[in-house]
Amino acid sequence: MNTSKLSLVSLGPILLVAGCVSSSSGGGSGGGDGGGTFAGTYNATFAGTYQNTSPNTESGSSSSTAVITVTDLSATEIELSWQVAPNPPSGNAVFVISGSTGTLADAGTNAADAGGTAVGGSCFTGLVNGNTQTSCCTTCSISFSGDTFSQPNAGYYTGKTPAGIAYQGTYVGTWTGTRQ
Repeated sequence: MNTSKLSLVSLGPILLVAGCVSSSSGGGSGGGDGGGTFAGTYNATFAGTYQNTSPNTESGSSSSTAVITVTDLSATEIELSWQVAPNPPSGNAVFVISGSTGTLADAGTNAADAGGTAVGGSCFTGLVNGNTQTSCCTTCSISFSGDTFSQPNAGYYTGKTPAGIAYQGTYVGTWTGTRQ
């Protein structure tokens, strides 16, 4: 089997969409206006699919686990921070909350670092299976119910293997978390 093809197949976006921050202790059991009701540390799983568009058109399922820390920024904004082991942290995402649902605060706004790599906003760069990958969420939301949340998202990814092979594709999936 062609090992470069195998590594590209395994590049389905594990969706490294954030970094680890220190845990906040939670407020109530959720379902409020975002003002202190959703903060906490959540054990989460991701399930989704990916479609490579270059250099091959492999597709498949993607799954992952993470510890997601939710921090209340204000009565209408929360920040999610992901730690997908064993990968290093790769950023944070801010959601505007109304009731128990929210949308990504800066979806579609992609800043770039000095090297031109998309960072922050709806794009997050990190290591995925040893490859440097940027995943960009183009459709992201979150909803809370009691001590659980669902965070559906869809977007695209680009990356480069350690051998320098560039790849890209699209993904769709959902993070589901339960407060610790």
